[in-house]
Amino acid sequence: MSFGSISKNATLAFNGGAKIAGFAQNTGEGGLTPYHKEYGADIIFQFGTGYFGCRNENGDFDAEKFQEIASLGIVKMVEIKISQGAKPGFGAILPAKKNTDEISKYRDVEAHTEIHSPAHHSAFGNT
Repeated sequence: MSFGSISKNATLAFNGGAKIAGFAQNTGEGGLTPYHKEYGADIIFQFGTGYFGCRNENGDFDAEKFQEIASLGIVKMVEIKISQGAKPGFGAILPAKKNTDEISKYRDVEAHTEIHSPAHHSAFGNT
C-alpha cells in the first residue's frame, strides 16, 4: 500500500518487518519515501498511471527519475500497475484535502490540489 494510504509509522513497520523476515516491501503507487528505506529491506518499486515519484512537472513519465529510483541498490524489482482494478476505465482521484505537503513531495505533485490518476498509461501502450 502507498504511503499516504498508510501512515509513516505503518510504512516504517512494514519496512522493518520485511527486513527481519527477509522479503521485499512494495511501495504501492505513491512513490518511494525515506520510510521505505529506513531499515534496508529490499524494495519493489511500483508505479501506475499517475507516475508518482517518476513524473515531470506536466505529469508525464520521466525516464530519468525512474532510472534514478530503479538504480538504487535496495530496489530489486519494478512493478508497473496497468490499471485501477477497483474502477477499471475510470482511474482514481486523490482529493486535495488528502494531498498533504509530505505526500505531494514523494508523488511529485503540487500540494493541496486534486490529483487524477488516468485510467490508462500515457507513456506505454500495445500499439
